[in-house]
Amino acid sequence: RKETELSQQKFTVSKSALEQFFSGCPAKLTFYRKYNLAKMPPVLARGIAVHKFMEAEPDEKDLSPEAESARRLLNWVEKNNYRILATEVKHIAPLTDDIQLFGIIDAIALDEDDMPVLLDWKTGTQQWQAFTLETGEIVWPNALGWQGTIYLTPPYENDIIEEWPDRMKYVMVAEYGTVQDYDYWANEEDLQNLIRCAQIMKDAHDRGYFPKHKGYLCRSCDWFSACYQTKGWERHYIDRKQDESR
Repeated sequence: RKETELSQQKFTVSKSALEQFFSGCPAKLTFYRKYNLAKMPPVLARGIAVHKFMEAEPDEKDLSPEAESARRLLNWVEKNNYRILATEVKHIAPLTDDIQLFGIIDAIALDEDDMPVLLDWKTGTQQWQAFTLETGEIVWPNALGWQGTIYLTPPYENDIIEEWPDRMKYVMVAEYGTVQDYDYWANEEDLQNLIRCAQIMKDAHDRGYFPKHKGYLCRSCDWFSACYQTKGWERHYIDRKQDESR
């Protein structure tokens, strides 16, 4: 299948880039776009390993926690009668005249009623926390981030399903507890919020304005060594362009 290439004329926005920019220190985005971490934090490393096992079903002899998590996710898919049509799908979609979206969708599937849905595998130590609103509605903030809105925006090209879905299902496999799924539905309020956030980030990019917020946030920042240029800081990072060309 021919993939649409990112337009060089449009500003590209992804979930990870937005999270870096709006994390409390806009300068994080400049380091994120330049470097990959030489050593992934354990939580991220586990998530990456589980995703790889979802692509190639783990060997029955593999008793690692990551292989077991992948098996639990695959069992959930089978138990709930989902038919996966495609995995690791490059998603490129228009947001505005000068902004485009980018992401990698874990899976496009049909549910038991043959309705299209996007699936996203999540890992963590525990299930997502729920909150009850004054209206009585129960919400899971983790399921309300930019990712759902980005992925549910129809792409430039689609030859997998007839109509792009308006529902995304996050499937969480926690280290403790059962596999749990969380629905997210496309809505206009979240779309307009994404547009505003993307425009703010594009404006900062166009002006070259990424101020550093130095202080208590620094100690837990992945880019601390690069930002402060601590002794031997280069060993903590890999140039993103070199890493992606391997």
